[in-house]
Amino acid sequence: MKKVKLVILIIVVGLFILGSSVPSLRWQKAKVLVYKHELYQRPPFYKGKMPLIYKSGKSAASSSMMDIVYWHEFDGWWNIFSYSPVLILESAKAIDSSGYLLAEATMVKIDRGRRRIIFRETHYYPEGKIRFQCLSSYGVGSKYKLEESEQKGKKKKEFFFILPV
Repeated sequence: MKKVKLVILIIVVGLFILGSSVPSLRWQKAKVLVYKHELYQRPPFYKGKMPLIYKSGKSAASSSMMDIVYWHEFDGWWNIFSYSPVLILESAKAIDSSGYLLAEATMVKIDRGRRRIIFRETHYYPEGKIRFQCLSSYGVGSKYKLEESEQKGKKKKEFFFILPV
């Protein structure tokens, strides 16, 4: 099984510490606010129960800084996000509660004409072999997956129906 080192999250008086064992995250210490979300309108590609309830960890941004979403916590898995130095979402990893890598999405291009961000999405079997791949398209500023193309294999579960784009 392909296993990603566990992300160690410690929340103490608003201080959020990410273990340095996760190289895709560039921040070692940051002030983070935890939000609970309840969505009553079904996002495209989401097939779970409604309302959709999840948590997110966001930077405690000042007025001169953008909010940075570090993670989303769903029922049974976490999506952990990595950004470029100019705060563009570069990748997301879906990890179960044991630390196993379930899927990953990596940005491949920004389509300015269609106002879309395109990610290469890869899902894995428990032993680490590729189960499913596709190109996923997200609307700039909409956060929801809008379409998939170039699908290969069979998807078992949708992990990236919502991203902080």
